[in-house]
Amino acid sequence: MITKLLIFLFYIASSSFGLVFIKKSTGLFSFLFMAGNVLYIVGYIIWVSVILKMLPLSTAFPLASAGLLIASQIAGKLVLDEKVDIYNLVGCGFIILGFIIIFIKGDFQ
Repeated sequence: MITKLLIFLFYIASSSFGLVFIKKSTGLFSFLFMAGNVLYIVGYIIWVSVILKMLPLSTAFPLASAGLLIASQIAGKLVLDEKVDIYNLVGCGFIILGFIIIFIKGDFQ
C-alpha cells in the first residue's frame, strides 16, 4: 500500500508542478513551458503505465483527479498567489471525505 501511495503522490506532484510551470511560463519556447510539459508528460506516463495497471479505473480516477484538485489549490495559493476562499476549502473537505470513503472501501490496498 505504501508503494501505491508513493506512486500516486509522485504522479500528483509531477502533474501539478507541470501545470504550475506551464501557467508561470512566458511563452511556448520558454524553459518553464518546456519543463512543465515534460513534468505533465511524466505524470501521464505514470498514469497510463503504472496506476491504471495497479488499480481499477473506478478507484484510480477519483483518487487521481481529487489529488490533482487539492494539489492545484495548494500550488495556486503558495506559488501563484491565487485566492482560496471558503468554497474552495469546503470543496477540498468533501474531496478528503471522498478519499476516506474510498480507503474504507478497500480498493486501494
